[in-house]
Amino acid sequence: MLKLKLSPFNFAALQAVLLLSMVVTCFYAINLQKIWLFIVALVLLSGSSMLLYCVLQRYAYVAKHVQQLQDTQKLHLLLLKHASQGIYGFSSDGNVSFMNPAAQRILGFSEAEMLGQKMHSKIHYHHADGSHYSEADCPLNLTLADGKTRYIDNEVFWHANKTAIYVEYVVAANVCLVSLNCA
Repeated sequence: MLKLKLSPFNFAALQAVLLLSMVVTCFYAINLQKIWLFIVALVLLSGSSMLLYCVLQRYAYVAKHVQQLQDTQKLHLLLLKHASQGIYGFSSDGNVSFMNPAAQRILGFSEAEMLGQKMHSKIHYHHADGSHYSEADCPLNLTLADGKTRYIDNEVFWHANKTAIYVEYVVAANVCLVSLNCA
């Protein structure tokens, strides 16, 4: 039977490596394997087999969950890409963070043109009658402020070529998506 003696130095090293592994878990860096190899090398240098066991257990746990997250992300991207509804996301300050192909087709803007731009100033700046649409009254901005989901069925968005598009949409703060259905 293997007996391990954890000296104060080894215990501190164990705490440091486990903390580092939790940080890596939280960020699951793009180059996860290189980071873990670095951690294992540090552990091997410390000479503690218990520490190595803990790190390898943590790596197996992280690798499994990172793969699950990557699989889920691939599925979400596939669904967004092939959805017939236009879907775009925006950050807490109202800037576009992504657009699916249907939203690009419906609105006439490419994702590259819209990323980081205020959606309101690009597609929602006038009412159907041509009068100014205040950003403060915009359902998207109201949702950003109060977190309430809104269903809107009587408004227009403006196409890149400046023609009105009659739309119905749902805006939800928890997912930060607007789904466009051309009416």
